[in-house]
Amino acid sequence: MRHDESTTPTNEPDRTTDGEAEVDRQQYHLRQAVSEFLIYMADYRRVSPLTVQAYQRDLARLGDYLLTHQLPTDVRDITSRHIQGFAVSVSGLAPATITRALNAASSFFSHLARTGVVRTNPVLGVEKPRGRQQPTRVPTIDECRRLVGACRDARERAMVTLLITAGLRRGELLGLRISDLAADLSHITVLGKGQRTRVMPLPEQTGDVLREYLAGRVHGSEWLFPNAAGGRMGNTTFARLFKRLLAGAGLAGLSITPHSLRHGFATAVLRSGADVKTIQQLLGHADLSTTARYLHSGAAAKRAAVEALPNYIGGMREGQTPAGQPDPVNALPAAGPGSTGADGENGGDCDAQ
Repeated sequence: MRHDESTTPTNEPDRTTDGEAEVDRQQYHLRQAVSEFLIYMADYRRVSPLTVQAYQRDLARLGDYLLTHQLPTDVRDITSRHIQGFAVSVSGLAPATITRALNAASSFFSHLARTGVVRTNPVLGVEKPRGRQQPTRVPTIDECRRLVGACRDARERAMVTLLITAGLRRGELLGLRISDLAADLSHITVLGKGQRTRVMPLPEQTGDVLREYLAGRVHGSEWLFPNAAGGRMGNTTFARLFKRLLAGAGLAGLSITPHSLRHGFATAVLRSGADVKTIQQLLGHADLSTTARYLHSGAAAKRAAVEALPNYIGGMREGQTPAGQPDPVNALPAAGPGSTGADGENGGDCDAQ
């Protein structure tokens, strides 16, 4: 006797939507979600260790707030109201610090939304403080020279010179290896943010300083500027070194940092005539809008830029042109068979020639 397949017993487990819902609603604690997010940022997005540490600090601050006020710690139950309360709780901090913490939370919840853990990002509805951002103080040429002059040995001189003349980030400087140097010291290979590499040309003065340092270097470490044990120099060690140099140069309290030296490099390159795209590549920025924040032009530089414009109208009657300058209209070739009109039709792209 044949059995109907619909009544045939089976050993497969009963898969009901209620069972799936029960699994889905297992506690997904903020602490676990943050830990996985940090691993994702470090291993997949390849952000710098300092960036990972900043995310960890800011998200830990959010977690402490939720626990202290006995609010939900399941990431799926955190709402814009909870994030707004967190923003209010840190309102006594600097606006930049609050904005950074909210940006970290936004990146975290955006990741959870992309992976389907949460439906929406609760940070999107929270207003960030509008504190006025103070422009970075760009060190003068004399201040840079005094900083180099305060160095005690060739190693310190090489480190400071690279910051000034190559615009390196602190992490990029400390992460340099001997193998990153060109044999003739004309350039270095820099590993920047997002694990992006760039080739950085070095001026002769920097090559001379590096040559002096390498000639007296006795350490066999792979790192260009190792610590006493031969390992990678830590951020704290370098911070102490830089603070001592500032004091020795009489520059303490002037807000000069490795980052401001990077701003100074960008400004100096701009004033030398480089275009913004070149500066973007030298600084290792993925976005041109980031480069724009590094370019500082004073009133004199702006005045010189506009004064360098051609003389278009100065005291001329209509149809006249300045001496030695061709008429921008009459200088065009006469239209004829195979020629290109003013609108570019019937002609090729002159840039391609």
